[in-house]
Amino acid sequence: MPAVDTIIGLDRTQAYLDGVATDFRNLNLQPFARLELFELADEHARYFADASDPGGTAWPALEPSTIRRKGHDTILVDTGQLRASLTQKLAAGGGDAIRDIAELQDETDIIFGTMVEYSGMLERPSALGKVWLHVGINDQFLDGFCDRLVRYAINELSAVT
Repeated sequence: MPAVDTIIGLDRTQAYLDGVATDFRNLNLQPFARLELFELADEHARYFADASDPGGTAWPALEPSTIRRKGHDTILVDTGQLRASLTQKLAAGGGDAIRDIAELQDETDIIFGTMVEYSGMLERPSALGKVWLHVGINDQFLDGFCDRLVRYAINELSAVT
């Protein structure tokens, strides 16, 4: 006759799942959020390397007069200030980089961006109608973010006794 063990009774399932939900709500997400600041810097470095916006659309080409003035045809790089502010791997802000984690009630927010004053102007149509979107994320990054968050949560929840 086979032996039968009850792993978890159905009557205790809800209590178990409630406990998991409570443990999840109590997770400290700050370490995860700080690591995501590095992921965001890498993502923005790809935009500059590919000369494209978060959606993969190529940035508009520079005008010949702009290339002559700059002495090169690298889009969105003149002094390197903007690129550096978005691609530096920092756990906190510094220079022109905006990097922060905000805890608001039951919410952890990741704040990422740049304080370079002309950044906002690049995302509005120029006199020639050109726009250079250079800050943001795409669906692929968001999918990776969700995967990384799930792995982090499982690892942290498995450590909870």
